[in-house]
Amino acid sequence: MIKSINIKILSCIFAVIVYIAASPVSAAESFDDGLTAYNNGEFAEAARIWQPLAEAGNAKAQFSLGVLHEDGRGVREDLRAAIALWRKAAEQDYAPALHNLAMLHIAGDGLPQDMAQARKYLERAQEHSLAGGSVRTLYNLAKMYLDGLGGPANKPAAFALMLRASEMGFAKAQYNLGKMYRDGEGTHRDLVAAAAWFTQGAEQNYAPAQNHIGNRYLRGEGVSRNDLIGLAWLTIAARNGHNGASERLEQLRSEFPAPLFAEAEQRAEAFTKSLKP
Repeated sequence: MIKSINIKILSCIFAVIVYIAASPVSAAESFDDGLTAYNNGEFAEAARIWQPLAEAGNAKAQFSLGVLHEDGRGVREDLRAAIALWRKAAEQDYAPALHNLAMLHIAGDGLPQDMAQARKYLERAQEHSLAGGSVRTLYNLAKMYLDGLGGPANKPAAFALMLRASEMGFAKAQYNLGKMYRDGEGTHRDLVAAAAWFTQGAEQNYAPAQNHIGNRYLRGEGVSRNDLIGLAWLTIAARNGHNGASERLEQLRSEFPAPLFAEAEQRAEAFTKSLKP
């Protein structure tokens, strides 16, 4: 479980930079100048602009300068400096900084591994997020509630957060929501809904969802049985590096005729062209 959450750490930095760009412009114009420099790849210039703003207590500048230090862009790579800046922004309840601190506590990267503190940070991030919250905050908090990390499990709350992240189009959330419907965790058991959410994740080219919906079609679970579509989805998942799908395909070669596999390969090619990158 910890490993599955840890992979968000590398992606969350980019996500929250987008969050800044998309948030309403209420800070001084000089912050926006720094953001323009950042987006143009002029990281040293962005750091020069954000440094005095961060020192003056601007939470967005503190957070953004921390991102530069974390990545070593335009300034020396220094996770300690990044953490110090994110803590200052977090003291002002700046949601992206709270999220990043949570991710570091989950990984034990630069901060002690502390699930309880990570959960508190994510809860605060969600409380103070704009526009209903960051999709990654929603997802990670849902996973902590689901598995009882950092506190007691709360599966109904996990389901509500996972549903929101799924409706925002996050493939990993859609996959996990499918599993929650499949198993009746935090909600009623609904195999049709499970298959529908696995399909949405699969269509975003998420291999675990492709593997799951492929097997659903082969079993007729939540969907009408269709061996051709099932094999096609497993083929796509295997091409995307899913070992379970590869092993399943090998097992099935003794159960289905070779022409069906050939047709599934063609169907997989057609499906792949319509998948989201």
